[in-house]
Amino acid sequence: MTEVACRGAVENLNSIITLVDEAAEAAEDRSVSTSRLALAKSGFQTAANTDGELRDLVLEDSVVHLRAAIEIVQTNEVLVPARNALQLCSNGQGGETDV
Repeated sequence: MTEVACRGAVENLNSIITLVDEAAEAAEDRSVSTSRLALAKSGFQTAANTDGELRDLVLEDSVVHLRAAIEIVQTNEVLVPARNALQLCSNGQGGETDV
């Protein structure tokens, strides 16, 4: 993934993280969701400033945390755009998503 593509993915994922956080307010275990979101956001921001194998490892870990947060809130309003952004991230693209 190039630095530009990663930054684009980070921007898209930051929007999704906001949606997930809002949905988490209604979830039973908001603290776990919020913690996972914080870890994911930190990881994506770190990935935007690194390269090579380290970036791949950080992204992989961040995706795990984001998916866990999404699982907690379980809302289609969040799941569809999140899947789109995760797909862009894993494909190395940083385009627009429907958020």
